[in-house]
Formats: sequence, C-alpha cells, structure tokens
Amino acid sequence: MRDDLNDVNSSHHLLLPQFPCLSKLAVRECRMLTCMPTFPNIKSLSLNYCSVEILQATLCIAASQYSIGCTPLSMLKSLRINETIMDMKNVPQDWFQNCTSLENLEFDDLSSQYFQALPDWICNISSLQHIKIDNCTDLALLPEVMHRLTNLRTLEIIVKMEGGKAFLLAIFQKSYIELASLLNIRNGSM
Repeated sequence: MRDDLNDVNSSHHLLLPQFPCLSKLAVRECRMLTCMPTFPNIKSLSLNYCSVEILQATLCIAASQYSIGCTPLSMLKSLRINETIMDMKNVPQDWFQNCTSLENLEFDDLSSQYFQALPDWICNISSLQHIKIDNCTDLALLPEVMHRLTNLRTLEIIVKMEGGKAFLLAIFQKSYIELASLLNIRNGSM
C-alpha cells in the first residue's frame, strides 16, 4: 500500500537520507519516484521525465519540518522542469514561496493540455532573472502581472514548429503585456 504523499509523517518521508553538501541534482526518467529528501543546500534541480509528485512531496516536507531560517529549497537558484506532467492551474500558489533565491526557471517540452498559461503566482518570485520556455506548444498566455518581475532580464520562448512567429505573436497579443526590453525570442521553425 502506498503512503499518502501529503502525509509528511509517512514512512517514506521519515527514512529519507539528508545530503547537506549536495548542490546540484538531476532526476531523469523516474516516473515512479514519489518523494526525495529536502536537500537543504541544493542550488540546481532538474526534473526530466518525472512526476511532479516528487517536487510536491518535497515541498510539503519542507513546509512542515523546517523553520523559516533554514528552509529547504531556499538556496535553489535554478529549476528545470522537462517533459513532466505539471498542471499549472492546480499548483498551489505557496509552492515556491521558500524559493527566495530562484533566479532561473525553465520549462521544456511541456506540450500537454496542462501548460496553457504561466500562472500569476510565478510573478511573486521576485528573484527570477531568467525564464525559458522551450517547445511548450500549448502555451497561450503569459501573466498580465509580469511587470512584478523587476529582476527579470531574459524571457526566452523557443518554438519548434511551423508558424512559430505567428504563435508567439498570438501569445503576446492575448497577454496584453509589454516586455520588449526583456524578450529574447528565437524561432526554431522547421
């Protein structure tokens, strides 16, 4: 029987080892993995072909076990989510509240129905400097509150499909935002 992911006292959470010196982690093709340690000093995390449940479980542990002074993922500077099923509409707004050092956020190949818009809560991560969205073909909207990302230097949207320029123009027309000084748009059309 599988433990409840949201139960931070369940057996699989309590027995996880800690890796206090680990600063970079890439998890690839582990679709059955449901949790991982909180990694108090991790600076770079890459989730490739995984379930978003591992991030959810880690953040639930972090929220319940640590004080504000030593919050896990508070050192995280770079997060890459690739080919992961992540329904952005259902991601709790407080998920990334502890990621106060997050500078780079990358979404790659999230071409499912679940990634149609960047949620407004991303704009609450004031430390963000670079956002990269690569081959997320169902993306249709950017947050109207992008102006809150005062440290954002680069917004890179890469489209690898026929009609990529028209696709990008449609996104910006729907989003009603002016980001000309922030944009680094590449068209990888075939």
